[in-house]
Amino acid sequence: AQIRNRIAGVQAERERQTENIEHLQEKLKALNYELAARKEQVDRCQREQLEVKRNAEAAQANGGGFLSNLLGGGGQIATAPGGDDEDQREKEQESVRRLIEEQLGTWMPDRPEHNQYGIRTFSERELMVERVDKNGGDEMHTVDTVLITHVKNSRSEEKYHLSYRVGKHTTSKMLREDACVYWGISEVEYILWTMNGAKVADDMRIQNCFSPDETAHLTLSPKVTTRTDVSPTILNLIWAKTGPNKVRRRAQQMPAQAAQAEERENLYAQMAKIPGVWKFMTQRDLGVVDHLQRIRPISICIYFCLLVWTVATMGFLRTPADGFNLRLGVYETLTDNELQHFDTIRSSKEMWTWLADVVPQQLFVNNSDLRMSNYMPGWVRIRMQQVRQPTQEFCSFGGALAGGLPCSEALYTEVTQGKEDLDAVRQYWQGLEGVDGRSGETQPWKFVSDAEARAHGVQSQAGVYQDFDASGYSVDYNVQHDDLDAVHAAYKQDMEALRGAGWISDRTRAVHVAFTAYNGNYDMWVSNWYLLELPATGIVVVSSDVDVFSPVRDDENPTLNEYLQGMDTWRMILVILILLYQIPLDAYYESTHKGSALKHIFGPLGVSDLTIVCLYFTIYIVRWLYTVSIGYQPLLRSQGQSVRFMDESTSIYYYRQNIVMEAFLLMFVVYRFGYFMRLNRFVFLIWQTIVRSFWRFLRFLIIFTPIVFGFFLVAHKIWAPTTPEFRTFWSSATTVLMVLVGDLEAIKSMQSQQAWMILYIVGLYVFIVLFFINTWVAVLVQEYQEVRVASGYNVKDYRWGEYDYVQWFFPQVLAKLYVNKLRPSIKPVTNEDDEEEPPNSMPLGSPSISLDSASSLHVCMRARARPYGPRPRWGVRALAARRP
Repeated sequence: AQIRNRIAGVQAERERQTENIEHLQEKLKALNYELAARKEQVDRCQREQLEVKRNAEAAQANGGGFLSNLLGGGGQIATAPGGDDEDQREKEQESVRRLIEEQLGTWMPDRPEHNQYGIRTFSERELMVERVDKNGGDEMHTVDTVLITHVKNSRSEEKYHLSYRVGKHTTSKMLREDACVYWGISEVEYILWTMNGAKVADDMRIQNCFSPDETAHLTLSPKVTTRTDVSPTILNLIWAKTGPNKVRRRAQQMPAQAAQAEERENLYAQMAKIPGVWKFMTQRDLGVVDHLQRIRPISICIYFCLLVWTVATMGFLRTPADGFNLRLGVYETLTDNELQHFDTIRSSKEMWTWLADVVPQQLFVNNSDLRMSNYMPGWVRIRMQQVRQPTQEFCSFGGALAGGLPCSEALYTEVTQGKEDLDAVRQYWQGLEGVDGRSGETQPWKFVSDAEARAHGVQSQAGVYQDFDASGYSVDYNVQHDDLDAVHAAYKQDMEALRGAGWISDRTRAVHVAFTAYNGNYDMWVSNWYLLELPATGIVVVSSDVDVFSPVRDDENPTLNEYLQGMDTWRMILVILILLYQIPLDAYYESTHKGSALKHIFGPLGVSDLTIVCLYFTIYIVRWLYTVSIGYQPLLRSQGQSVRFMDESTSIYYYRQNIVMEAFLLMFVVYRFGYFMRLNRFVFLIWQTIVRSFWRFLRFLIIFTPIVFGFFLVAHKIWAPTTPEFRTFWSSATTVLMVLVGDLEAIKSMQSQQAWMILYIVGLYVFIVLFFINTWVAVLVQEYQEVRVASGYNVKDYRWGEYDYVQWFFPQVLAKLYVNKLRPSIKPVTNEDDEEEPPNSMPLGSPSISLDSASSLHVCMRARARPYGPRPRWGVRALAARRP
């Protein structure tokens, strides 16, 4: 590397020496021309002097005719009276010499001036190779000095002036390039303009740019990229003013060229036909760093701590793997039994088999799979719901069915409930209350309203066809009775009796089986709810709701309670900081930079912050007001303090909602934390690309959304009669989405309609893949290209150093102390780009610079042009320079 640098230095030195030699040769050539001209002038003067002397001698020989003409005395020279001939002759010679010198002085140029050391001095005009004639002839018109005025942009009031010495062959391109080097600007983006507003062509000589009566003054300003129309007047101003190509010789060609220019399609029109080409060709790296003003260390700390503690709280409340294993173990023992599979129940006989055989086998046998791994506290409840007696009034067509059969209610509601006492069941139940594990508080023959059932903690349940409230006929059995064999026998006996008494009939719409289990190995509870629906279609539809939950308050381990409460308290402090610090800070930024704080409040960031605040307040209230009682108290009640089934569905509902809200809180916190990670340039590029692509793609969604909903509706209408996955509109939408991701089971569900399936799948694929997805990919690629070029084409230019991180992380006082006292070496060298005025700008009247040729221009400007350095780094310094 050192040898390579040395070779480069030697080559640069050689080039400079070559340029100096060429410059000296040009000067030598100019001096030779000047010397030859002066020699010729001396010879001419000597010849003229000799001619005058000869004329004088001839006149003297002819009797003084010439002298008399000089003296104007009619051919005689006046003599002094009273003198001799010798004195008279000397006076005549002196008079003649004086007159001849005066006459020669009018014919000959002025004598050269000499300084005090005897060295001849030349005026600036005399040294010109091609100077203007004294008489002002057009053929001698030359331009030796040009004034250039630099304007940054059309809105800027700052102007910088610089005068140049130009030569005979200096072109506009040479002058523009060296002026751009002097001011440190791009020669591609700037151009020379005359004072009339016309562009100066690159190949035009400066000598031909100005008319004889025009001031040699040019303006260096940015190009007008969108100006494509050139009128004849502008062409007249652009063409040369003097020389062989001056405008008067081309005036006759102007109308034809103007017509051709209008007919001929220019580059701008060609690029405008292809969307994005013009923008791609003209865009530049804009140095996007304004977003750094909204990223502060304290904000990152707030959201990072909130993110960590939210993840820790979710892990403390529920372990996903343990919960899944525990739920699956309890669920499979009751649903995957060799006597009767729960999921395959379709008739009343199969339903009774499951109720009378499978349930008691697992709940009331000590060595069953369910009781071997789980502790069974409390009671199990069997609840039946039926509609009122069928009548002919319930028939939709107003009459009885064939054979006089009445119609029954299809749905179980508060209006259609059957509330009468069941006499046959009551006769059987007399004397059995509280015997062999039966509950004395519930009677299977008596209807219990929804309000009364909710008073004991029973909640409603969602089914497949409808939602069921807490009312109905119930019977409870103690699963912790001392004699489980007696309870087992009593349960089987009661099921046979209830079946014979018609406890479940064609009026029945639902049968519920509910109990609670506890697993000490995982320290988690399992809420079990099995629902058997009996719609008016004559088929049994089963569903289940088995979920796990853990106690929020642990009476046996107060440390866990303190840990959870401590995390919630710290999270409350962070949420209050978001409410009182982050939201006002962002709103103030929007009001000062974009004019309205409402843009932040109703924007994605403001909505996310407000959602975080509202979600956590709700989580805190629900957790410590509703779910704090979930501990070992339900277990104690089940062991003897309760005399009936205690439903824990309320607690598990709030616990489940609490977990769901924690997940949503985590999602919004991750979004806000990811926003602050835009401090990294790669993250910023990806973030900005996705955001811009999303807002642009919303326009396409106006067209795509109705078409997608049309596909959902078509699938619902085609497969709803034959496939349960398409029974409702939203289930159809879910199934179609699963088909798009390649779920084989969802695709198999469409096989009931083979012809429609092929047409539907092909149409869905063409629309989603060829149009929807490809449109998103095209928008994403286009936006990434624009963002990458405008905001980070060269990512290395945006890298931060130690100085940038110190200025960003520390307060202003600590940052100054660190930079000035501890680490002064990291302070960056002042860049000329950060100064208000270019250091090389010269006011009017500054010394001129010789510009006889392109090489001499570079040589003369090299010492004064701004030094080239690395490209500017867009960091904290650039951000500070942009701040008002």
